[in-house]
Amino acid sequence: MIKQAKRFCTLFVLCWIVVLSVSAIDFTGVRQLVARRFPMLTDKVTFAPLLHSDKEAFVLTMQKGRLLIRANTTSAAAMALNHYLNTYCHVSLSHNADNLPPTFQLVPIKGEVCMETPFKYRYALNYCTYNYTYSFYNWSDFERELDWMALNGINLMLAPMGMEKVWMETLTQLGFSKTEAQRFIPGPGYTAWWLMGNLEGWGGPMSEALIEARYQLQRKMLQRMQALGIQPVVQGFPGLVPSFLKEKFPTAQLVLQGRWGHFNRPPMLLPSDKDLFQQVAKAYYESLIRCYGRDFKFLGGDLFHEGGNTKGVDVAATAAAVQQTMLRYFPSAKWVLQGWNNNPSPTLLSKLDKQHVLLINLSGEIAASWESSNEFGGTPWLWGSVNHFGGKTDMGGQLPVLVTEPHRAFSQTKNGVMQGIGILPEGINSNPVVYDLALKTAWYTTTPDLDRLLRDYIAYRYGHVDESLVQAWHILSHSVYGEFKIKGEGTFESIFCARPGLHVTSVSTWGPKQMQYNPKDLEKALGLFRRSADQYKGSATYQYDLVDLARQVMANHARDVYAAAMQAYHNKDAALLHEKGEAFMHLLQLQDRLLQTDAHFLLGNWLAQAANYGVTAADKQQALHNAKMLITYWGPDSAATRVHDYANKEWAGLLKSYYEPRWQKFFHALYQSVNTGEMPHIDFFAMEKQWADSPQTAATTPTGNYLEQVDSVLKAVLLPYQNAALPSAIRVHDLLQRMTLDEKLAQMRHIHFKHYNTDGHVDLAKLRNNYTHGMSFGCFEAFPYSSTQYRQAVSTIQQNAADSTRFGIPVIPVIEGIHGIVQDGCTIFPQAIAQGATFNPQLVFRMAQHIGTEMRAIGARQVLAPDLDIAREQRWGRVEETFGEDPYLISRMGYNYVKGIQSRGGIPTLKHFVAHGTPQGGLNLASVKGGQRELFDVYVKPFEYVIRHTKAGSVMNCYSAYDNEAITSSPFFLRTLLRDSLHFKGYIYSDWGSIPMLRYFHHTADSEAEAAQQAINAGVDLEAGSDYYRTAPTLIAQGLLDKARIDSAAAHVLYTKFEAGLFDELASDTLHWRQQIHTPEAVTVAKQLADESLVLLENRNHFLPLDLNRLHSIAVVGPNAAQVQFGDYSWTADNRHGITPLAGIQQVAGTQAKVRYAKGCDYYSQNTDSIDGAVALVKQSDVTVVVVGTQSMLLARPSQPSTSGEGYDLSDLTLPGVQQQLIERIAATGKPFIVVMVTGRPLLTEAFKNKANALLVQWYGGEQAGLSLAQALFGQLNPSGRLPISFPKATGQLPVYYNHLPTDKGYYNKKGTPDKPGRDYVFADPYPAYPFGYGLSYTTFKYSQLVLSKKQANENDTIAVTFRVQNTGKRAGKEVAQLYIRDMKSSVATPIKQLFGFEKCALQPEETKTITLQLPVADLYLHNAAMQRVVEPGDFEVQIGASSADILLRDTLHVGAVNMLKTSGNMNDTHPQPMGKRISVQGVVRNVQAFLMAGVKVQAGKQTVFTDARGVYRITAHEGEQLRFSLKGYRTETLVLRKGGIFDVELSAETP
Repeated sequence: MIKQAKRFCTLFVLCWIVVLSVSAIDFTGVRQLVARRFPMLTDKVTFAPLLHSDKEAFVLTMQKGRLLIRANTTSAAAMALNHYLNTYCHVSLSHNADNLPPTFQLVPIKGEVCMETPFKYRYALNYCTYNYTYSFYNWSDFERELDWMALNGINLMLAPMGMEKVWMETLTQLGFSKTEAQRFIPGPGYTAWWLMGNLEGWGGPMSEALIEARYQLQRKMLQRMQALGIQPVVQGFPGLVPSFLKEKFPTAQLVLQGRWGHFNRPPMLLPSDKDLFQQVAKAYYESLIRCYGRDFKFLGGDLFHEGGNTKGVDVAATAAAVQQTMLRYFPSAKWVLQGWNNNPSPTLLSKLDKQHVLLINLSGEIAASWESSNEFGGTPWLWGSVNHFGGKTDMGGQLPVLVTEPHRAFSQTKNGVMQGIGILPEGINSNPVVYDLALKTAWYTTTPDLDRLLRDYIAYRYGHVDESLVQAWHILSHSVYGEFKIKGEGTFESIFCARPGLHVTSVSTWGPKQMQYNPKDLEKALGLFRRSADQYKGSATYQYDLVDLARQVMANHARDVYAAAMQAYHNKDAALLHEKGEAFMHLLQLQDRLLQTDAHFLLGNWLAQAANYGVTAADKQQALHNAKMLITYWGPDSAATRVHDYANKEWAGLLKSYYEPRWQKFFHALYQSVNTGEMPHIDFFAMEKQWADSPQTAATTPTGNYLEQVDSVLKAVLLPYQNAALPSAIRVHDLLQRMTLDEKLAQMRHIHFKHYNTDGHVDLAKLRNNYTHGMSFGCFEAFPYSSTQYRQAVSTIQQNAADSTRFGIPVIPVIEGIHGIVQDGCTIFPQAIAQGATFNPQLVFRMAQHIGTEMRAIGARQVLAPDLDIAREQRWGRVEETFGEDPYLISRMGYNYVKGIQSRGGIPTLKHFVAHGTPQGGLNLASVKGGQRELFDVYVKPFEYVIRHTKAGSVMNCYSAYDNEAITSSPFFLRTLLRDSLHFKGYIYSDWGSIPMLRYFHHTADSEAEAAQQAINAGVDLEAGSDYYRTAPTLIAQGLLDKARIDSAAAHVLYTKFEAGLFDELASDTLHWRQQIHTPEAVTVAKQLADESLVLLENRNHFLPLDLNRLHSIAVVGPNAAQVQFGDYSWTADNRHGITPLAGIQQVAGTQAKVRYAKGCDYYSQNTDSIDGAVALVKQSDVTVVVVGTQSMLLARPSQPSTSGEGYDLSDLTLPGVQQQLIERIAATGKPFIVVMVTGRPLLTEAFKNKANALLVQWYGGEQAGLSLAQALFGQLNPSGRLPISFPKATGQLPVYYNHLPTDKGYYNKKGTPDKPGRDYVFADPYPAYPFGYGLSYTTFKYSQLVLSKKQANENDTIAVTFRVQNTGKRAGKEVAQLYIRDMKSSVATPIKQLFGFEKCALQPEETKTITLQLPVADLYLHNAAMQRVVEPGDFEVQIGASSADILLRDTLHVGAVNMLKTSGNMNDTHPQPMGKRISVQGVVRNVQAFLMAGVKVQAGKQTVFTDARGVYRITAHEGEQLRFSLKGYRTETLVLRKGGIFDVELSAETP
């Protein structure tokens, strides 16, 4: 007990120590940062400690209108501020311009935002940064730099500034004079290589005044770093000493370190020379403490850096002694070592105290550096990568590596030795994205998605997201910022900066020898970037990045021009040499003009910074000379220097004054020697040194218009059609005029599987020789291929089009994807009819996004969906492919599908234009009957809406004819209607084989050529499934076809390709594509769609949901119980790829109830052999789930007999086969049972709907359907689907769509039944069994408080229709509130109601929500008798309901001027008359067709009589008294009794 008490007390004390240390965090430094950088937020941000977190973390919340940042370190607090500013305010700071408006407001955040970092250290800087970027920084510069570091989460930073003071004191303490000591210290531009032991004294001597100034600057920096939570790494003493040490200590044990470049390196003083080593170390560390204090936890300083000499040295003992000496003065410090070029060696690390070491791995992207070394022998280390060697201006940085590799390393580290992440730039004033994302990844606990990071980056880099920039950055992240095969080489340099020669490869000695990305990709990105210019006017960040990208494109392009010039010289082609030489110089001069437009690319600013650096005039002159040397020949003063141009810069002024003269001299020498090939020697070093030694003047303020210069770059590098910045129409025009007739015709033709396939792979020789003949075609498909084969086919065929055709025109790879991509492994979503049943357009949008992602992953670009057909014929097999029967529902679902596809860069195909969904007799491809008014007011509506709101790229014509006119050959439908009226701009893709059908199906053509002629003239731009268009050249030659039609068709195809970005995108990823298909996120959406599409039709006595606690056994019966049904256009019907109803029920029931299965029958045949066994199982069970329905075909794959899908139409909607008999036998047992119809179309339910305890329709619910069904049956989810298409009571009722005309459900209103014949059918009624919009729930809803924002409106108004919906039940549920409109009087007949809005809302029990639906009055149009589209004035009834047949709220909207003339319902005089004497009258009541009407109620005052079987009535009443005649279903009529009057009456039926 005592021991336990002690342990408890110890733990309690430790906890309080942690709490107190956290609560003692001083946020003063971060508050001051806010005041410095974001003064508008000074009083709007509060900082507070964050308790109870074992990792560095922060939490963001809103508190009383202020931003509350809770963090457990100062560094985390600063990072939290930056995260908020980036993520919510979309502002940012960078080294290359800021996106920081003068004022901005706090953006509220919902809830808490919590982030933590798994990385203990976030390290920054390379020694070289202090010269290639910071050489001439003053305090203001460093103050901003430290703020940037803090905002980006840096908590450990190299800080070697001011070590000159320490060395000056050390050497004078050792007996050297100040003058002697100054020989060791370099100039301000070269301190990095001095500290790393590469050189001494170069660029110096540094004056005492400057040494003092740098000392004071370092003190300020250290103080600020402490305030911001950044630990400094200051320079320790590793043993490097001046080469002149032996002048005072002749016996010193020095190891010469040889040469670095052409510099003599300072020697190494070995610790084995104990007295002297300790004497020097003591002087050094005492000076360090005296100058800067002793509170240092990290000291740097490397042994044998970059090839130092270790011959004869006990490396392990030496390193251990250096560390021990360091720890003597700083006992808790860690020795920070640079991991670079095989240093430090395993031997060096072997005897070190690893607790006091931190190794900065400078080559983290070279994975072997830490993997093969077993994490440096278990040495604590952090992952880093050196970027931007020499501080060059070239673009580069391997973002995929920087973002992912630290996490991979962290996940594999042993004993936690991988402790951090770092940025280690040699120069930090370029490529801001690299440092931003490299540090952002540190605050993710798992590997972040690069595309997501870049989208976020765009938002805060530029202020908002533009999709062209998203596409541009995607290209950049897979090219210049992508992962390179050869790691560690750095960025590819500009040839403008190279010392000229006949064989220039790299610019600097150690620069890359080959380009590791396709420079054409950057040209595409530049056009896309430029396209967004109007979105980012005034944005300094956009300007910098655009100019930088244009600069890189120009530099890359100049390589090609240089190569062409050198080839011309080799070939002794003087004219071509001169042409290419002048072109090269023109590009260099244009580069200079481009860079003059942005301050970040001005030589003058670098020189001005240097000219103002230091204390004395001599300091400033020295700094200026250092600055010029560093960026040119570097040093030393020898023509043999290998470091020349290592720090090259593409800067305006430097190009003009330094690089251009070198190239001018070079090309002049080439021109003089081209005929002899004897190139004269040019002393470039003399030119370089002269430049550095001479005064230089350069502008410090930008001039010129950057957009004009970027446009000049684009014009110089690209042809107009290659320039993504230009409008598509201009690009099409440019390309079209370059193409031959055959090349244009090729754009109208389709590559099919048979044209290239050989044994499952693409045979390019077969394709070229037999079909394409070296031309690029319009589209291609690979439907029979697997996903892997498809992916490879796309890569092969697209690469061939890009590289082996004249203009590199890409081909459009097409794919099917109504409810998921039809290739193996892709997500199988619910079929389109099920999507419609969700009444949730946003879900369809999310689904389409995943379809688009998976489509792009396997390489496809065009999806042959959505289907906008209006399903008014339930016998038609393709009902399942539609969203239902209503134009409005289809429009909204189609719109969201299209936007989802487009959001992923896909081309949707609107099909089947037009009126394809109501074929005669329900037979696929049969003609459709209807006039123009029905065409415009019904069938065209979804196409019109989607085209207007999405600019869809493709439309597919239908196979059928409308009013006897084949759509495929109709200029009216495809040109006048689709293009002229609907303003469609994309291309028309023929349905497969629709052009041959003109010949052998429609019989409008008698040859291939005539069919082609008709289709081309009609406006079918691209032929699919056949190749009749090959006859076009003959037709043109014979004068039967105008070339203008070819130009038009090819232009439409090309326009779509340009608009979709095919010309401007990368070759697709062939390595990681599988990671993007069938993702957990996609499966989640598939499940949600399945959940919300399930429609509950009957639920007698609240039989559902089932209670598993009351069940012992469940029978699952039926042909669809143990079989997945995905619907047509699926890639499989294998149960392995989905959840069957049986599997779902077994999963949910678990061990609580025994689940038994019997098939009972198949889904199509008359075989009843298995019914008895199923019935026996039913009798043994507590409840039965009968799963019946239909099965669909599979596209381009073997499938079983089908009863649904394309070409599988039914003459009778009774359940196919003997499924109904199975249900009847089950019903006869008297056991409770549930019927589930898994189907793609409505089926008849009259025979069993009143026998089943519950009835559901699942449609084809995708791969998660079985689980959704089971969860609904057992109450884990509440059905919320609604019927997107009406269910008939009998096949003979068809059509039964809800939005019929008032005349279309009979006149007599005397509906019959099987037992009582009537009229408007004799033995039935014309109404559906279940109407459009219908669906039950496990809860109930109440509607109330309908309000119109206006009750008097004009055509330009939009009416807000507001009402309330309450969940009045005990379960949470989702209700679909529906808005219908009835035109009360119109010049032509209009439907009894039409859907104009809906909203699905989730409600908890007793919860009430207010719903507002928008009603544009302009949408209330009709086509009048003159076929004019008008909104007629008058009254419109606004109806709110739970279905088309369940209207719960009504109001009236008047459109147009108020009509003051009121008319009565009966034009007879019905005003009260004086009462006369009583008289007896007799009359006959007929309908308007003279049929005698029995049972009509006749009233006179309180007296009531009824007509007899002959329609005769007799009644006694007063003269002048009013008689009323009424019968249900008929309009009430009145007449006034007059002596001698006419007493016969005609009643008119009243329509619904």
